[in-house]
Amino acid sequence: MNSIIFTGGKFPSKEKTKHFLTSLEDKQKIVIVADSGLDAAMSYNIKPDYFLGDMDSVSLKSIEWLKTNNCIGSTEIFPTDKDFSDTEIALKKAAKLGIKYVTVIGGSGGRLDHLLGIVELFKCEYAPNLWLTEENAVCLIDSKKSPHLSILNSSPKDPISVFPIFRLCHDKNLNDKNCNIYRCKSKGLVWQLDNLDWQNGEFSLSNRQNDSVNKENPVEIYAENGKFIVVAPLSAYISYKKL
Repeated sequence: MNSIIFTGGKFPSKEKTKHFLTSLEDKQKIVIVADSGLDAAMSYNIKPDYFLGDMDSVSLKSIEWLKTNNCIGSTEIFPTDKDFSDTEIALKKAAKLGIKYVTVIGGSGGRLDHLLGIVELFKCEYAPNLWLTEENAVCLIDSKKSPHLSILNSSPKDPISVFPIFRLCHDKNLNDKNCNIYRCKSKGLVWQLDNLDWQNGEFSLSNRQNDSVNKENPVEIYAENGKFIVVAPLSAYISYKKL
C-alpha cells in the first residue's frame, strides 16, 4: 500500500508532479494531510483520508473544502504545543497503517528549521521514500530496504546531489566497524560516488548525468551500506529498481 502526505509550506504544482502521481494511480493509496498541507491537497483536488494537525495555519477556505468533501470524521486535532511536528505525526500515522511507500508533497520554503526538521525525518524508521518540494524530488535509498534508484529524463545541466543520512548503530557489538562504513555506487554520473569518504564529511553536490545516459542506460545510484538522500530535479523520472 502507498501513501501521499501533503504537508505545509510551499509545494510543487500538480502539473509538475503529474508523472509521480500517475505511477500511483493504479495502486491502493491512503492520502494523509498534515495541517496546512490541506492547502496543497485542495490545490491538487485530492480528497484526504486523514487530516491531522493543530489547525494553527490552515486557511478557512481549505477547512470549508474539507467539510464539503465529507472528511470531518477522519480529522484528528493535536495541541499546538506538542513533542512532534505535524509532518512527523502524519508519517507515524502512515507507519501505523502499515504503509510501505510514502510520498511527501510540500514542506519547502519558509523557516530553515522546519526544512531541516523534514531532512532529519529521513533518519527515522518511518522516513518517507520520496519528498516532492517546490523544485526538487528528494529520494531515500537505504541499503536495508530500497537500495537501488534509477533516474531518467534529467537534463545534462540539472544538478543531482547525494548526501549520507547518518543514524546510530543499533548493533549489539559496538566495535563493529562495518556499522559506520557508508558505501554508495553509481553509474551515469560525471563524478561517480564509489570512492567518497562519506563518514568523514564528504558528499556529492551538484553532480550531473554524463553523456552515456539514455533511455536504456539511466543514471543509477546504489546504496551498498547506509542511508542516503538523492536530490534530483522535479522533472526527472525516478524509480526504485528490484535487485
